[in-house]
Amino acid sequence: MEDDPLDIVFGGTSRRSAPATPRISAAAVNLIKQEEGLDQPASWPGLNSGISLGRGYDLGSVSEEQFRSDWQKYLPKQHLDRLAQAIGLSGADAEALAPSFKDIKVERHAADQVFEQSTLPDYLKQAQEAFPGMEKLSPDVQGAILSNGYNRGFSMRGPRRKEIRDIRDAVARGDVPAISTALRSSARLWADSAPG
Repeated sequence: MEDDPLDIVFGGTSRRSAPATPRISAAAVNLIKQEEGLDQPASWPGLNSGISLGRGYDLGSVSEEQFRSDWQKYLPKQHLDRLAQAIGLSGADAEALAPSFKDIKVERHAADQVFEQSTLPDYLKQAQEAFPGMEKLSPDVQGAILSNGYNRGFSMRGPRRKEIRDIRDAVARGDVPAISTALRSSARLWADSAPG
């Protein structure tokens, strides 16, 4: 039987308070990488996603300036120029464009560098803004919250965002079991494969 990733994150010492410096554990970073996989731009992920590369880097939700800044060390200019066509596209528009990128391959090292140096710090900042007090939690718990936000975003509006609001409230109280419960409850959103 496979370990439940949330049991790994919320088990052991993760309930201890961490210093008030926002950070996530190496175990949490590795879990996010494992769950995200290594996206190639010719393989459109589906639903309302844009063209995705590396560790879930969605060209539908970044600016061209940010994309070029993040990837210029890792992809040749001609690939950057072609992929820039996908900036802002999602859903069927992204799906239609994906096959034109079949010759572009993202290397694992490049994906990890962009993820760790650009994507994670950006999402950690967003998470801290959405969940004040998060930095007081252990690095594993911060990582679980970050992973959820990486997939769902940090908006609090709408009925499909109930768990995000529950997490916000639990973080404010420092209630790790309630955070775990809210994260597990989010699984209902994937049962019907609807974006969330």
